[in-house]
Amino acid sequence: MARAAAKKSKTVKTDKRNSSNAQSEDMIRKTLADQIAEKLGWEIVFRQIPPGARIREIELATRFNVSRPLMRSVIQRLEVQGLVETVPWKGASVPVLSVTQLSDLYEFSALVFGFVCRLAAQRATEEQLSKLSVSVGNLGRLAKSNCTAEEYERERTATHMLLETCLGEANELMERRPIVRRIRHQFSIDSVRTSELRRASAQRWKTLLSYLKARDAAAAEAHACDMILSTRDAALKAHGELQAATA
Repeated sequence: MARAAAKKSKTVKTDKRNSSNAQSEDMIRKTLADQIAEKLGWEIVFRQIPPGARIREIELATRFNVSRPLMRSVIQRLEVQGLVETVPWKGASVPVLSVTQLSDLYEFSALVFGFVCRLAAQRATEEQLSKLSVSVGNLGRLAKSNCTAEEYERERTATHMLLETCLGEANELMERRPIVRRIRHQFSIDSVRTSELRRASAQRWKTLLSYLKARDAAAAEAHACDMILSTRDAALKAHGELQAATA
C-alpha cells in the first residue's frame, strides 16, 4: 500500500513537471512569436516589405528558423494589426491601400484617437501622466537630435501605446477590438520623414500633454483629431509617389 502511495505521489509530481514544462514552452513560443511579429511589423511599416508583397509562411519559417505553426501564429498577429491580409487560396500579403482607403483611414483614426485622448484626460492617474511625460520628453529630444525617421516612429508608437494605458477599463475593450489600435501602417512614417516634420510632431505631443494634465477633455480631443489629420497630406503624397514609381 505504501508502495502504491509512493507511486501515485511520483505520478503527481511528474504530471506537475510536465504541466510546468508545457507552460514554459508556451511562454517561450508566445514570446518568440511576438518578437518575430514585431520585427516583421516594423519592416512592413518602414516599407522594407512593400505594399502588395506576399508573406510566405515557408520562406519566413526558414528565415527565422522556426516551425510553420509558429510562423502561422505570427502572421495572425500581423493580420490583427492590419499590417497583413489573408485571402483564401492566395495566402497572406501586405495590403495595398487605395487613395480613398488611406484618406478614410486617417479620418477614422482621428475620431478614435480624439476619443482616446478625451478619456485619458478624464481617467489618467498622476503616475500614468508622469510616465507619459517621460515618453513625450523623449520625442522632443529625438526631434532635436540627428535621429532617423525610423527611430522617431518607434518612440512615437510607444507613446501612443502608453497613452492607451490611461483609459482604465476602456483599454481592455480596445484590446478586444484590435481595429481601433491600427495606429501603424505603411505610410505613417512619412509624416515624420524629415527633421522639420519630427519637430512639429514633438511639439504637437507636448501640447496634447498639457491638455491632458489640465484635465481639459474637450481640448485634448480636438487637438488629437488635428494631430492625426495634419499628417494625412504627407502620407497621401508618399502614396502617390509610390504608385507613380511602380506604375
